[in-house]
Parts: sequence; C-alpha cells; structure tokens
Amino acid sequence: MIVIGDLPDRLVLGNVVAALRAEQGLTQEQLAQAVGISQPTLSRIERGASVPDVLAYRRLAEALGVTASELDQLTLDAREGVDKAISGVVGESTPATAWKRAITVAGVALVGGVVAFAVVLFVRKWMAARKDAAS
Repeated sequence: MIVIGDLPDRLVLGNVVAALRAEQGLTQEQLAQAVGISQPTLSRIERGASVPDVLAYRRLAEALGVTASELDQLTLDAREGVDKAISGVVGESTPATAWKRAITVAGVALVGGVVAFAVVLFVRKWMAARKDAAS
C-alpha cells in the first residue's frame, strides 16, 4: 500500500475510490458494506478527510474490482497528472508550491473539485484501456 500523507494524496486517493465506485455503479452504502466499513467512513475517505487502514485498503481495492497494487499505481499516476494540472493552472513549477498556492487562492473546496474532475477523466481512460487489454 502506498503511503498517503498530505492533503493532495488524500484528495487524489479519495477521488480515485469515488470514481472507481461510480464506474462500478455502486452507492457509498453498497461499497461500504462490501468493505466492512460504515458509509460515513467511506464518505470521509472519498472526501480526503481520512485514509483507510491497510486491511480496509485491500478490501476497497477488491470490492472495486482492482488489486491493491493497481489501486496504488492508479493513485500514483492520478496524483502525477493532477500535480501537472495544478502546477500549470497556478504557474508554479514544483507541485508542493503549486498545491499550496492553489489552496490559498481558490480554497480547498474548489481545488477538490478540480482534483475530482481530473481524476474522473483519468480513471475512465484507465478503465477503458484495462477493458481493451482484457479483450
């Protein structure tokens, strides 16, 4: 399992989980039940307010139809793409500075919306490529 620490990591992981859940056609309640956590806990994970423990992370991946390694890689790749997008928007070359400036200027809610949009597009592309590779 990747190490999730700062706010950008949590936002990206949460949005990856939410996007995969939507692609599977699951409600938060259904996914939470499959994983063995409460719906409010899943909501906090999806919002980036919390991170799952190792066991819940593995169960989340399984319930979303991916391996924990795939969820790791998808989250890392999505974070890289989001870092580039945020850096480009605010005109900063380093991701840490870009995130700090974006949050200061636009606030967490707006930056979270940008992250959600970027991650949904990334996950859809990833899922399509995975489906094509399987056929």
